[in-house]
Amino acid sequence: MSSESSIKPGHDEVSTPAQPERLPPKHIFEGHKRWISSFVFLHNNVHIVSGSYDGTMRKWDCEMGLLVGEPWEGEGGPIWALALSPDGKTIACGRNNGSVQRWNTDGEMSKGV
Repeated sequence: MSSESSIKPGHDEVSTPAQPERLPPKHIFEGHKRWISSFVFLHNNVHIVSGSYDGTMRKWDCEMGLLVGEPWEGEGGPIWALALSPDGKTIACGRNNGSVQRWNTDGEMSKGV
């Protein structure tokens, strides 16, 4: 006869995975009037650009947590999505009205197709 044990750990004995300690945010980015819906990291690894339901885009210094320049404003309502081109020079901005705008990383909207 084998003497295998079928003892199961009790409720108090069940181990749970350790939860990693949550670090506080380095910066709180304040400046948009409504929620941020999307953001992209620029290839310089110094800046990000955020898009918001307030209809603006803003450029931020990641290290300092500060705004760079004025808000980028276009037409078409709230911003739902941002995407950075593979070469890192153009940001596509998808808006509530279905339009897509192209911007350079200095906040100038591209004209034409």
